[in-house]
Amino acid sequence: MARWHQIVAAIILVACIACIGYFSYKYSQQNQVLKHGHYGVIIDAGGTGSRLYVYEYRSEDDIRNIFSKKCEKQGLTQYSNITELRPLLIQCLHDAEAEIPKDIIKSTPLFMKATAGMRKLKLQDGTKYKNVWSEVRKILSDGNFPVSTVGTIPGKDEATYSWTTVNKVFPSKESNGIIEIGSTSLQIAFAPASGTNLPAAYSSEVDINGGNYKIYATSYLCLGKEEFMRRYYAELVRDANYSTTVDNPCGNKGYELNLTEQYLWEKQPCISGAFANSFLGQSIPSDPSSGKLYTMKGSGDYTQCQNNVQKLFDIKKCNQTSCGMFDVFQPQIHGKFIAIGGAAYYASKFLNLPNDFNLTTFQQHLKALCESNVQQVEQREGFGKYSFTYCLSNSLTNHVLQNVVQVDTTIPGNFMFTNKKTSWTLGSIIKDKDQLSAALYETVRGMSEKSYIILMVIMGVFLVVVIAYFVVSCKKRDVYDPV
Repeated sequence: MARWHQIVAAIILVACIACIGYFSYKYSQQNQVLKHGHYGVIIDAGGTGSRLYVYEYRSEDDIRNIFSKKCEKQGLTQYSNITELRPLLIQCLHDAEAEIPKDIIKSTPLFMKATAGMRKLKLQDGTKYKNVWSEVRKILSDGNFPVSTVGTIPGKDEATYSWTTVNKVFPSKESNGIIEIGSTSLQIAFAPASGTNLPAAYSSEVDINGGNYKIYATSYLCLGKEEFMRRYYAELVRDANYSTTVDNPCGNKGYELNLTEQYLWEKQPCISGAFANSFLGQSIPSDPSSGKLYTMKGSGDYTQCQNNVQKLFDIKKCNQTSCGMFDVFQPQIHGKFIAIGGAAYYASKFLNLPNDFNLTTFQQHLKALCESNVQQVEQREGFGKYSFTYCLSNSLTNHVLQNVVQVDTTIPGNFMFTNKKTSWTLGSIIKDKDQLSAALYETVRGMSEKSYIILMVIMGVFLVVVIAYFVVSCKKRDVYDPV
Protein backbone atom coordinates (compact mmCIF):
# COMPACT_ATOMS: atom_id res chain seq x y z
CA MET A 1 0.00 0.00 0.00
CA ALA A 2 1.32 3.42 -0.93
CA ARG A 3 2.40 5.42 2.03
CA TRP A 4 0.07 8.33 1.16
CA HIS A 5 -2.92 5.98 1.40
CA GLN A 6 -1.95 5.24 4.96
CA ILE A 7 -1.66 8.94 5.76
CA VAL A 8 -5.15 9.68 4.37
CA ALA A 9 -6.65 6.75 6.27
CA ALA A 10 -5.00 7.95 9.48
CA ILE A 11 -6.36 11.47 8.98
CA ILE A 12 -9.88 10.09 8.39
CA LEU A 13 -9.58 7.97 11.53
CA VAL A 14 -8.53 10.92 13.66
CA ALA A 15 -11.26 13.10 12.12
CA CYS A 16 -13.93 10.49 12.87
CA ILE A 17 -12.82 10.20 16.49
CA ALA A 18 -12.78 14.03 16.81
CA CYS A 19 -16.26 14.31 15.26
CA ILE A 20 -17.64 11.65 17.59
CA GLY A 21 -16.24 13.59 20.53
CA TYR A 22 -17.62 16.92 19.27
CA PHE A 23 -21.09 15.54 18.47
CA SER A 24 -21.25 13.83 21.86
CA TYR A 25 -20.31 17.10 23.55
CA LYS A 26 -22.99 19.04 21.62
CA TYR A 27 -25.61 16.41 22.45
CA SER A 28 -24.74 16.61 26.13
CA GLN A 29 -25.17 20.40 26.25
CA GLN A 30 -28.50 21.63 27.68
CA ASN A 31 -29.63 25.20 26.98
CA GLN A 32 -32.58 27.19 28.29
CA VAL A 33 -34.54 28.51 25.30
CA LEU A 34 -37.51 30.90 25.47
CA LYS A 35 -40.63 29.01 24.42
CA HIS A 36 -42.91 32.01 24.85
CA GLY A 37 -42.59 35.43 26.44
CA HIS A 38 -44.69 37.37 28.94
CA TYR A 39 -48.27 37.97 27.78
CA GLY A 40 -50.66 40.81 28.45
CA VAL A 41 -54.05 41.84 27.05
CA ILE A 42 -55.05 45.50 26.92
CA ILE A 43 -58.20 47.20 25.66
CA ASP A 44 -57.93 50.80 24.52
CA ALA A 45 -61.35 52.25 25.31
CA GLY A 46 -61.16 55.27 23.02
CA GLY A 47 -63.67 57.98 22.28
CA THR A 48 -64.76 56.40 18.98
CA GLY A 49 -64.40 52.71 19.80
CA SER A 50 -62.60 50.08 21.84
CA ARG A 51 -59.72 48.02 20.43
CA LEU A 52 -58.12 44.98 22.06
CA TYR A 53 -54.40 44.21 21.78
CA VAL A 54 -52.49 41.08 22.75
CA TYR A 55 -48.79 41.66 23.45
CA GLU A 56 -45.98 39.16 23.92
CA TYR A 57 -43.05 40.70 25.78
CA ARG A 58 -40.03 38.52 24.94
CA SER A 59 -37.34 41.06 25.84
CA GLU A 60 -36.91 44.82 26.02
CA ASP A 61 -36.01 44.80 22.33
CA ASP A 62 -38.60 42.23 21.27
CA ILE A 63 -42.17 43.22 22.15
CA ARG A 64 -44.72 41.83 19.73
CA ASN A 65 -48.30 42.92 19.09
CA ILE A 66 -49.49 39.49 18.03
CA PHE A 67 -53.21 40.29 17.76
CA SER A 68 -55.56 43.27 17.65
CA LYS A 69 -59.27 43.63 17.08
CA LYS A 70 -61.90 46.36 17.23
CA CYS A 71 -64.33 45.24 19.92
CA GLU A 72 -66.92 47.98 19.47
CA LYS A 73 -67.12 50.96 17.12
CA GLN A 74 -68.94 53.65 19.12
CA GLY A 75 -67.04 54.31 22.30
CA LEU A 76 -68.21 53.49 25.82
CA THR A 77 -69.86 56.89 26.20
CA GLN A 78 -72.31 56.30 23.34
CA TYR A 79 -74.25 53.35 24.77
CA SER A 80 -77.60 54.27 26.27
CA ASN A 81 -77.86 50.67 27.49
CA ILE A 82 -74.38 49.63 28.59
CA THR A 83 -75.40 45.94 28.75
CA GLU A 84 -75.24 45.97 24.93
CA LEU A 85 -71.48 45.88 25.39
CA ARG A 86 -71.47 42.41 26.97
CA PRO A 87 -71.57 40.21 23.84
CA LEU A 88 -69.11 42.51 22.05
CA LEU A 89 -66.50 42.44 24.80
CA ILE A 90 -66.95 38.74 25.59
CA GLN A 91 -66.41 37.84 21.93
CA CYS A 92 -63.29 40.00 21.86
CA LEU A 93 -61.90 38.22 24.91
CA HIS A 94 -62.62 34.80 23.38
CA ASP A 95 -60.76 35.81 20.23
CA ALA A 96 -57.80 36.94 22.32
CA GLU A 97 -57.68 33.59 24.14
CA ALA A 98 -57.08 31.84 20.82
CA GLU A 99 -53.80 33.76 20.45
CA ILE A 100 -52.36 32.85 23.86
CA PRO A 101 -50.96 29.50 25.07
CA LYS A 102 -53.79 27.73 26.90
CA ASP A 103 -51.77 27.02 30.03
CA ILE A 104 -51.19 30.72 30.79
CA ILE A 105 -54.58 32.24 29.90
CA LYS A 106 -55.62 32.34 33.56
CA SER A 107 -52.39 34.11 34.50
CA THR A 108 -52.38 36.65 31.65
CA PRO A 109 -53.49 40.05 33.01
CA LEU A 110 -56.22 42.07 31.34
CA PHE A 111 -56.07 45.85 31.31
CA MET A 112 -58.85 48.11 30.07
CA LYS A 113 -57.86 51.74 30.01
CA ALA A 114 -60.00 54.59 28.75
CA THR A 115 -58.75 57.94 27.55
CA ALA A 116 -60.23 61.37 26.86
CA GLY A 117 -63.71 60.20 25.88
CA MET A 118 -64.31 58.90 29.37
CA ARG A 119 -62.54 61.86 30.97
CA LYS A 120 -65.07 64.02 29.18
CA LEU A 121 -67.99 61.78 30.25
CA LYS A 122 -66.94 62.18 33.88
CA LEU A 123 -67.50 65.93 33.45
CA GLN A 124 -70.73 65.46 31.49
CA ASP A 125 -72.53 62.89 33.60
CA GLY A 126 -70.85 61.54 36.72
CA THR A 127 -73.61 58.98 37.35
CA LYS A 128 -73.40 57.50 33.86
CA TYR A 129 -69.62 57.44 34.16
CA LYS A 130 -69.80 55.30 37.31
CA ASN A 131 -72.46 53.01 35.82
CA VAL A 132 -70.41 52.40 32.67
CA TRP A 133 -67.36 51.29 34.61
CA SER A 134 -69.42 49.22 37.03
CA GLU A 135 -70.99 47.25 34.17
CA VAL A 136 -67.71 46.92 32.26
CA ARG A 137 -65.98 45.45 35.33
CA LYS A 138 -68.77 42.87 35.67
CA ILE A 139 -68.41 41.88 32.02
CA LEU A 140 -64.64 41.54 32.16
CA SER A 141 -64.70 39.58 35.43
CA ASP A 142 -66.79 36.90 33.68
CA GLY A 143 -63.93 36.19 31.29
CA ASN A 144 -60.95 33.90 31.82
CA PHE A 145 -58.32 36.63 32.09
CA PRO A 146 -57.52 37.98 35.56
CA VAL A 147 -58.55 41.64 35.54
CA SER A 148 -55.68 43.90 36.51
CA THR A 149 -56.63 47.49 35.73
CA VAL A 150 -59.98 48.86 34.59
CA GLY A 151 -60.51 52.60 34.51
CA THR A 152 -59.78 55.96 32.98
CA ILE A 153 -56.14 56.98 32.76
CA PRO A 154 -55.03 60.57 33.43
CA GLY A 155 -54.08 62.65 30.41
CA LYS A 156 -50.46 62.81 31.55
CA ASP A 157 -50.27 59.01 31.50
CA GLU A 158 -51.76 58.88 28.01
CA ALA A 159 -49.13 61.35 26.79
CA THR A 160 -46.36 59.37 28.53
CA TYR A 161 -47.50 56.06 27.02
CA SER A 162 -47.63 57.62 23.54
CA TRP A 163 -44.13 59.07 23.97
CA THR A 164 -42.86 55.66 25.08
CA THR A 165 -44.45 53.96 22.07
CA VAL A 166 -42.99 56.40 19.56
CA ASN A 167 -39.50 56.13 21.01
CA LYS A 168 -39.70 52.34 20.97
CA VAL A 169 -40.98 52.22 17.38
CA PHE A 170 -38.69 55.03 16.15
CA PRO A 171 -35.55 54.71 18.30
CA SER A 172 -32.90 57.36 17.78
CA LYS A 173 -29.83 58.72 19.51
CA GLU A 174 -31.87 61.70 20.70
CA SER A 175 -35.42 60.96 21.83
CA ASN A 176 -38.41 62.13 19.80
CA GLY A 177 -41.06 64.46 21.18
CA ILE A 178 -44.67 63.76 20.20
CA ILE A 179 -47.76 65.70 19.21
CA GLU A 180 -50.82 63.47 19.28
CA ILE A 181 -54.15 64.80 18.06
CA GLY A 182 -56.98 62.45 18.96
CA SER A 183 -60.72 62.92 18.69
CA THR A 184 -61.22 64.40 22.18
CA SER A 185 -57.79 65.46 23.43
CA LEU A 186 -54.34 66.57 22.30
CA GLN A 187 -51.15 65.22 23.91
CA ILE A 188 -47.67 66.75 23.95
CA ALA A 189 -44.63 65.02 25.44
CA PHE A 190 -40.88 65.45 25.07
CA ALA A 191 -37.60 65.18 26.95
CA PRO A 192 -36.57 68.76 27.84
CA ALA A 193 -33.00 69.95 27.97
CA SER A 194 -30.85 68.52 30.76
CA GLY A 195 -31.28 70.34 34.05
CA THR A 196 -34.83 71.54 33.33
CA ASN A 197 -36.95 71.66 36.48
CA LEU A 198 -40.34 70.04 35.90
CA PRO A 199 -43.32 70.32 38.27
CA ALA A 200 -44.58 66.90 39.38
CA ALA A 201 -47.90 67.45 37.58
CA TYR A 202 -46.09 67.44 34.23
CA SER A 203 -43.20 65.07 34.92
CA SER A 204 -42.89 61.37 34.08
CA GLU A 205 -39.97 58.96 34.24
CA VAL A 206 -39.57 56.33 31.54
CA ASP A 207 -37.05 53.49 31.31
CA ILE A 208 -36.65 52.58 27.65
CA ASN A 209 -33.97 51.53 25.17
CA GLY A 210 -31.46 51.11 27.96
CA GLY A 211 -31.86 54.65 29.26
CA ASN A 212 -33.83 56.56 31.85
CA TYR A 213 -35.71 59.64 30.67
CA LYS A 214 -37.43 62.36 32.64
CA ILE A 215 -40.01 63.77 30.27
CA TYR A 216 -42.57 66.55 30.15
CA ALA A 217 -46.03 65.16 29.43
CA THR A 218 -49.45 66.79 29.31
CA SER A 219 -52.85 66.39 27.70
CA TYR A 220 -55.34 69.04 26.62
CA LEU A 221 -58.90 67.81 27.02
CA CYS A 222 -61.25 69.40 24.46
CA LEU A 223 -58.46 70.02 21.93
CA GLY A 224 -58.84 66.78 20.02
CA LYS A 225 -60.11 67.22 16.48
CA GLU A 226 -63.82 66.61 17.16
CA GLU A 227 -64.06 68.68 20.34
CA PHE A 228 -61.99 71.53 18.95
CA MET A 229 -64.26 71.74 15.90
CA ARG A 230 -67.35 71.68 18.10
CA ARG A 231 -66.00 74.62 20.11
CA TYR A 232 -65.00 76.47 16.94
CA TYR A 233 -68.54 76.15 15.54
CA ALA A 234 -70.15 77.20 18.83
CA GLU A 235 -67.97 80.32 18.85
CA LEU A 236 -69.02 81.12 15.26
CA VAL A 237 -72.69 80.81 16.20
CA ARG A 238 -72.27 83.03 19.24
CA ASP A 239 -70.36 85.65 17.20
CA ALA A 240 -73.18 85.57 14.61
CA ASN A 241 -75.65 86.38 17.39
CA TYR A 242 -77.13 82.87 17.10
CA SER A 243 -78.27 83.36 13.52
CA THR A 244 -79.33 80.10 11.90
CA THR A 245 -77.05 80.84 8.92
CA VAL A 246 -73.40 81.30 9.86
CA ASP A 247 -70.38 82.23 7.75
CA ASN A 248 -67.64 79.62 8.16
CA PRO A 249 -64.24 80.86 6.91
CA CYS A 250 -62.65 77.44 7.57
CA GLY A 251 -65.23 75.76 5.35
CA ASN A 252 -64.61 75.30 1.64
CA LYS A 253 -66.59 77.52 -0.72
CA GLY A 254 -69.93 75.93 -1.49
CA TYR A 255 -69.79 73.52 1.44
CA GLU A 256 -72.65 73.65 3.94
CA LEU A 257 -72.75 71.86 7.27
CA ASN A 258 -75.90 71.59 9.39
CA LEU A 259 -75.43 71.37 13.16
CA THR A 260 -78.09 71.01 15.82
CA GLU A 261 -78.12 72.99 19.01
CA GLN A 262 -78.07 69.65 20.82
CA TYR A 263 -74.77 68.71 19.13
CA LEU A 264 -73.20 72.03 20.08
CA TRP A 265 -74.46 72.55 23.62
CA GLU A 266 -76.28 69.67 25.28
CA LYS A 267 -74.07 68.42 28.13
CA GLN A 268 -70.92 69.65 26.41
CA PRO A 269 -68.31 70.55 29.05
CA CYS A 270 -65.88 71.70 26.35
CA ILE A 271 -68.36 74.39 25.26
CA SER A 272 -70.09 75.71 28.35
CA GLY A 273 -70.01 75.32 32.09
CA ALA A 274 -67.39 75.38 34.82
CA PHE A 275 -64.71 73.34 33.04
CA ALA A 276 -64.86 75.37 29.82
CA ASN A 277 -64.67 78.55 31.84
CA SER A 278 -61.76 77.49 34.07
CA PHE A 279 -59.60 75.53 31.63
CA LEU A 280 -60.40 77.09 28.24
CA GLY A 281 -60.97 80.61 29.50
CA GLN A 282 -64.64 81.06 28.70
CA SER A 283 -68.01 79.33 28.69
CA ILE A 284 -69.90 79.83 25.43
CA PRO A 285 -73.61 80.09 26.31
CA SER A 286 -76.32 78.57 24.14
CA ASP A 287 -79.20 80.52 22.61
CA PRO A 288 -82.16 80.85 24.99
CA SER A 289 -84.34 79.91 22.01
CA SER A 290 -83.76 76.16 22.02
CA GLY A 291 -84.06 73.66 19.19
CA LYS A 292 -82.33 75.62 16.43
CA LEU A 293 -80.56 74.13 13.44
CA TYR A 294 -77.46 76.06 12.39
CA THR A 295 -76.13 76.04 8.83
CA MET A 296 -72.39 76.67 8.46
CA LYS A 297 -71.78 78.16 5.00
CA GLY A 298 -68.19 77.76 3.84
CA SER A 299 -66.46 80.89 2.55
CA GLY A 300 -62.90 79.58 2.18
CA ASP A 301 -61.24 82.61 3.78
CA TYR A 302 -57.85 81.28 4.90
CA THR A 303 -56.71 84.40 6.75
CA GLN A 304 -59.96 84.78 8.67
CA CYS A 305 -59.94 81.06 9.42
CA GLN A 306 -56.53 81.30 11.08
CA ASN A 307 -57.63 84.41 12.99
CA ASN A 308 -60.72 82.62 14.29
CA VAL A 309 -58.66 79.63 15.40
CA GLN A 310 -56.13 81.89 17.11
CA LYS A 311 -58.96 83.72 18.87
CA LEU A 312 -59.93 80.52 20.71
CA PHE A 313 -56.50 80.41 22.32
CA ASP A 314 -56.06 84.09 23.12
CA ILE A 315 -58.76 84.16 25.80
CA LYS A 316 -56.86 82.68 28.72
CA LYS A 317 -53.45 84.16 29.42
CA CYS A 318 -50.37 82.39 30.77
CA ASN A 319 -49.54 82.88 34.45
CA GLN A 320 -46.68 80.35 34.47
CA THR A 321 -42.99 80.94 33.77
CA SER A 322 -43.72 79.53 30.30
CA CYS A 323 -46.82 77.98 28.79
CA GLY A 324 -47.96 75.78 25.97
CA MET A 325 -51.64 76.63 25.53
CA PHE A 326 -53.90 78.52 27.92
CA ASP A 327 -52.36 78.52 31.41
CA VAL A 328 -50.66 75.13 31.09
CA PHE A 329 -46.98 75.00 32.00
CA GLN A 330 -44.56 73.93 29.28
CA PRO A 331 -40.75 74.13 29.33
CA GLN A 332 -38.69 75.22 26.35
CA ILE A 333 -39.11 72.89 23.38
CA HIS A 334 -36.20 70.52 22.88
CA GLY A 335 -35.35 67.92 20.22
CA LYS A 336 -37.18 66.46 17.24
CA PHE A 337 -40.95 65.93 17.06
CA ILE A 338 -43.24 63.40 15.44
CA ALA A 339 -46.97 64.01 14.95
CA ILE A 340 -49.05 60.87 15.47
CA GLY A 341 -52.72 59.97 15.43
CA GLY A 342 -55.14 59.77 12.53
CA ALA A 343 -56.41 63.31 13.08
CA ALA A 344 -52.92 64.61 12.31
CA TYR A 345 -51.76 62.10 9.72
CA TYR A 346 -54.77 61.79 7.40
CA ALA A 347 -55.51 65.50 7.47
CA SER A 348 -51.92 66.44 6.66
CA LYS A 349 -51.68 63.76 3.95
CA PHE A 350 -54.56 65.45 2.14
CA LEU A 351 -52.38 68.57 1.85
CA ASN A 352 -50.00 66.69 -0.51
CA LEU A 353 -46.96 67.79 1.47
CA PRO A 354 -43.44 66.95 0.24
CA ASN A 355 -41.29 64.72 2.45
CA ASP A 356 -39.00 67.57 3.49
CA PHE A 357 -41.65 70.21 4.22
CA ASN A 358 -41.19 73.08 6.67
CA LEU A 359 -43.77 75.28 8.40
CA THR A 360 -43.92 77.73 5.48
CA THR A 361 -44.61 74.89 3.04
CA PHE A 362 -47.25 73.48 5.39
CA GLN A 363 -49.03 76.84 5.54
CA GLN A 364 -48.88 77.31 1.76
CA HIS A 365 -50.49 73.91 1.17
CA LEU A 366 -53.05 74.57 3.92
CA LYS A 367 -53.96 77.89 2.33
CA ALA A 368 -54.47 76.20 -1.04
CA LEU A 369 -56.79 73.62 0.54
CA CYS A 370 -58.81 76.14 2.54
CA GLU A 371 -59.35 78.36 -0.50
CA SER A 372 -60.48 75.45 -2.70
CA ASN A 373 -64.16 75.13 -3.56
CA VAL A 374 -66.21 71.96 -3.12
CA GLN A 375 -65.50 70.66 -6.62
CA GLN A 376 -61.75 71.17 -6.26
CA VAL A 377 -61.69 69.37 -2.91
CA GLU A 378 -63.64 66.44 -4.34
CA GLN A 379 -61.08 66.10 -7.15
CA ARG A 380 -58.14 65.78 -4.76
CA GLU A 381 -56.46 62.41 -4.36
CA GLY A 382 -57.62 60.71 -1.17
CA PHE A 383 -60.97 62.53 -0.98
CA GLY A 384 -63.28 61.05 1.65
CA LYS A 385 -66.13 61.88 4.00
CA TYR A 386 -63.90 63.90 6.35
CA SER A 387 -62.08 65.89 3.67
CA PHE A 388 -64.20 69.02 4.12
CA THR A 389 -63.06 69.19 7.76
CA TYR A 390 -59.35 69.13 6.92
CA CYS A 391 -58.98 72.88 6.49
CA LEU A 392 -60.16 73.36 10.08
CA SER A 393 -58.33 70.39 11.64
CA ASN A 394 -55.07 71.30 9.87
CA SER A 395 -55.53 74.86 11.12
CA LEU A 396 -55.42 73.43 14.65
CA THR A 397 -52.19 71.62 13.74
CA ASN A 398 -50.84 74.85 12.27
CA HIS A 399 -51.55 76.70 15.51
CA VAL A 400 -49.77 74.02 17.54
CA LEU A 401 -46.72 74.07 15.26
CA GLN A 402 -46.55 77.85 15.06
CA ASN A 403 -47.30 78.77 18.66
CA VAL A 404 -46.86 75.76 20.93
CA VAL A 405 -44.31 73.29 19.59
CA GLN A 406 -42.09 75.86 17.93
CA VAL A 407 -39.61 73.36 16.53
CA ASP A 408 -37.32 74.59 13.75
CA THR A 409 -38.91 72.82 10.77
CA THR A 410 -36.22 74.12 8.40
CA ILE A 411 -33.82 71.51 9.83
CA PRO A 412 -34.39 68.19 7.99
CA GLY A 413 -35.81 65.51 10.27
CA ASN A 414 -36.80 67.93 13.03
CA PHE A 415 -40.51 67.38 12.44
CA MET A 416 -42.52 64.75 10.62
CA PHE A 417 -45.98 63.24 10.33
CA THR A 418 -45.78 59.47 10.63
CA ASN A 419 -47.84 57.15 8.46
CA LYS A 420 -46.99 54.22 10.72
CA LYS A 421 -49.80 53.23 13.03
CA THR A 422 -48.84 53.53 16.66
CA SER A 423 -50.80 52.94 19.84
CA TRP A 424 -50.19 54.18 23.37
CA THR A 425 -51.01 50.63 24.50
CA LEU A 426 -47.43 49.54 23.70
CA GLY A 427 -46.13 52.18 26.11
CA SER A 428 -48.62 51.00 28.71
CA ILE A 429 -47.47 47.38 28.39
CA ILE A 430 -43.85 48.48 28.80
CA LYS A 431 -44.83 50.36 31.97
CA ASP A 432 -46.76 47.35 33.31
CA LYS A 433 -44.28 44.67 32.22
CA ASP A 434 -43.80 43.40 35.78
CA GLN A 435 -47.50 42.43 35.91
CA LEU A 436 -47.44 40.28 32.77
CA SER A 437 -47.67 36.49 32.80
CA ALA A 438 -44.49 34.51 33.39
CA ALA A 439 -42.33 33.57 30.44
CA LEU A 440 -41.74 29.88 29.74
CA TYR A 441 -38.31 28.42 29.01
CA GLU A 442 -37.64 24.89 27.82
CA THR A 443 -34.48 22.80 28.03
CA VAL A 444 -33.06 22.11 24.59
CA ARG A 445 -30.00 19.96 23.83
CA GLY A 446 -27.29 21.40 21.64
CA MET A 447 -28.23 18.76 19.08
CA SER A 448 -31.43 16.81 18.56
CA GLU A 449 -31.45 13.12 19.43
CA LYS A 450 -32.32 12.15 15.87
CA SER A 451 -29.41 14.15 14.42
CA TYR A 452 -27.04 12.71 17.02
CA ILE A 453 -27.98 9.10 16.19
CA ILE A 454 -27.67 9.66 12.44
CA LEU A 455 -24.26 11.29 12.81
CA MET A 456 -23.04 8.56 15.17
CA VAL A 457 -24.09 5.89 12.66
CA ILE A 458 -22.28 7.72 9.85
CA MET A 459 -19.13 8.15 11.95
CA GLY A 460 -19.35 4.51 13.01
CA VAL A 461 -19.50 3.38 9.39
CA PHE A 462 -16.46 5.51 8.59
CA LEU A 463 -14.58 4.04 11.55
CA VAL A 464 -15.41 0.47 10.55
CA VAL A 465 -14.30 1.11 6.97
CA VAL A 466 -11.04 2.78 8.01
CA ILE A 467 -10.19 0.12 10.61
CA ALA A 468 -11.01 -2.63 8.11
CA TYR A 469 -8.76 -0.91 5.61
CA PHE A 470 -5.87 -0.92 8.10
CA VAL A 471 -6.45 -4.61 8.95
CA VAL A 472 -6.45 -5.64 5.30
CA SER A 473 -3.34 -3.55 4.64
CA CYS A 474 -1.48 -5.20 7.50
CA LYS A 475 -2.36 -8.73 6.27
CA LYS A 476 -1.13 -7.91 2.78
CA ARG A 477 2.14 -6.65 4.22
CA ASP A 478 2.55 -9.92 6.16
CA VAL A 479 2.03 -11.91 2.95
CA TYR A 480 4.46 -9.97 0.77
CA ASP A 481 7.05 -9.12 3.43
CA PRO A 482 7.64 -12.34 5.45
CA VAL A 483 10.16 -12.32 8.27
